[in-house]
Amino acid sequence: MKKMSGKIISLLMAMIICITSPVMIYAEENVAEKNEQIEIDQEDKKQNEQVNDLDNSSELEKENNDNQYENSNPTESNSDVTMSDDDNFQNETNEEKAEREISEENAIDIKYKVHMQSIGWLDDKINGETGGDDSSANHIEGICIQTSFDEQQKIEGSLVYQAHVSDIGWQEEVSDGKLAGTTGRNKAIEALKIRLTGQLEEQYDVYYRVCIDKKGWLGWTKNGDMAGSIGFAYGLKAVQIKLYNKGSVDVPTQDKKAALTEKNMGDVIYQAHVSDIGWKKQVVDGELAGTTGKNKAVEAFKIMLSDEMTNGSIVYRAHVAGIGWQKEVADGELAGTTGQAKAVEALAINLKGEISNEYDIYYRAHISDYGWLGWAKNGEVAGSEGYALKLEAFQIKLVKKGSTDKPLQSERSYLSKNCISKVEYQAHVSSIGWQDIKKTGDIAGTTGCGKNIEAIAMAVKQTNANDYAGGIEYRVYIEKTGWSNWVANGNIAGTTGQGKHIEAIQIRLSGDMGKYCDVYYRSHVANIGWLGWAKNGETAGSGGFSYGMEAIQIILVSKNTAAPGNVKDHYREKKYDEMELKANIYSSLTPYLILVNRSVHKVYVFQGRMGNWKKIREWYCGDGAASTPTVEGTFKVQNRGYYFDSGAARCYWWTQFYGNYLFHSVLYNKNGTLMDGRVGMALSHGCVRLEINNAKWIYDTIPSGSTVVVYH
Repeated sequence: MKKMSGKIISLLMAMIICITSPVMIYAEENVAEKNEQIEIDQEDKKQNEQVNDLDNSSELEKENNDNQYENSNPTESNSDVTMSDDDNFQNETNEEKAEREISEENAIDIKYKVHMQSIGWLDDKINGETGGDDSSANHIEGICIQTSFDEQQKIEGSLVYQAHVSDIGWQEEVSDGKLAGTTGRNKAIEALKIRLTGQLEEQYDVYYRVCIDKKGWLGWTKNGDMAGSIGFAYGLKAVQIKLYNKGSVDVPTQDKKAALTEKNMGDVIYQAHVSDIGWKKQVVDGELAGTTGKNKAVEAFKIMLSDEMTNGSIVYRAHVAGIGWQKEVADGELAGTTGQAKAVEALAINLKGEISNEYDIYYRAHISDYGWLGWAKNGEVAGSEGYALKLEAFQIKLVKKGSTDKPLQSERSYLSKNCISKVEYQAHVSSIGWQDIKKTGDIAGTTGCGKNIEAIAMAVKQTNANDYAGGIEYRVYIEKTGWSNWVANGNIAGTTGQGKHIEAIQIRLSGDMGKYCDVYYRSHVANIGWLGWAKNGETAGSGGFSYGMEAIQIILVSKNTAAPGNVKDHYREKKYDEMELKANIYSSLTPYLILVNRSVHKVYVFQGRMGNWKKIREWYCGDGAASTPTVEGTFKVQNRGYYFDSGAARCYWWTQFYGNYLFHSVLYNKNGTLMDGRVGMALSHGCVRLEINNAKWIYDTIPSGSTVVVYH
């Protein structure tokens, strides 16, 4: 049974195989065909992919070329542009390029608004537009900044910013549209920092720049660096802000300073310490340090180069009142003094190191009494020495060698007593002739010899290149002639061979000599001696006495410095009143002359000689009444006596000048008591009554022969 079962199973299997074999053969053929087709399809696909890759490569190259053209400068060659783009994108993959293109398509905006002093909030600005007003006198007090994008563009991260505010300093950082700065407090923003965080920081750079007081627009900076200034009170007037994709070539050029600090605010930075004020704020590049018009001295100063200039040093020294030149200091060290009330009078500045081969340093000083002097450079002196003039302000500029934008050196940069030229002078003396040439401070002429100067010549001699230019001018008063014309520089003033003496002289300087120097001179006059020092055109000598000038001394000094001696009584002049003018037309046999003026009832007594009478007494008198007037005319003193009686009256100390016309005392009783003491009126019988002491003085003093003139 088991064997039968096995056979049946075998038979059934054989039948199945026979029935199904054509189908299997057909299936196998189909599978083979399908496998072959799959291989063909795979080969085609591979080829297509290669073609597609080639097409994609060509398309990418085309797009890159298009981008190169769009980003290129029309004035530049295509080869230059291609090189530039290769530099930027040579390592960029297709995926990175695609991401960049998507990022550029989905670029976001940055929006900001500012609050202006005296104005308030201005309209919103976006993407680099100017917020604020760069031409306004108002400052930015507050600012709000934020990014702006669609919800599908949302990128994780924040925009963070910080303001430096006057009188406050750096505030805490704020973000995404919040207020930085202040409003309504009149406090200017002076500097800003702006940065990004998160994915914003990964995908973008934030660029910004500011416009500030006195300096205008500063350079661009980015990503949290400072824009603006600190320490100079320069408020922000305007701002520009913009986002750029990382790697973008179309970004602002960072070719100038974006922030000013105490160490980079200029090429050369300097600061002055001023009397009664203290340290003024730092200034730069030709700005004024110190004050003008306030009569305040610079007492100390500091100078430094920008910290961006590392190829040398700046060295300087100060000339200080009461001290002189101090030792040289450098790079921000203090020159001068503080707390000692000592003015800087001059300064000198120079460069050391490689920088001295590239730059020249120019500077000038503003000094009291003169104002701005000319520009000095590279170690020359600016200011004054030996003038006791304070330096009130100064300016400094660093200039590239060979630059045409340099100060003009056409004026003197410093004043020094060592620049004063010498004066030489020569006198022609009566009975001697021309003496040897004398120099500054020497005595020309003679003293104690009774010899007068008749002529003089003088000139200024420049011996050094730095001596002041200019000359000397002079004129003299000649006996019986008057003032001569002005002459100069070696010409003769006065006369020779005429026996006429000089009585007075005037001397003055011209040109820079007159601007920066004083000329002092004094004269030795006959019968008087040395008079005081005259200066700068004043009259030295005498007038009206006919006294000759016997000697002269001349000195040149720095202007406004101390005189060489007493300046009083440098000219002795005989001043005439009406009576003196009248007296000088009369002569007398004696050194005395008496005038009686009936109009004013006065007696005048003079001493001297004709043309040079000096009034020594003046008294009221009682001259003749209208019915018995005093005789008028020119008379001479004759006899004299102790007293005489006239009726009940007695007159003492009488002096006769004509007939019965006498000078005598007022009327007394015979017992010696006063009878009539009136004077200052016409009341006598013709004589000239005087108070008893005055009558006695004439009796005792005036010799016989003296001239008496009576007039009205």
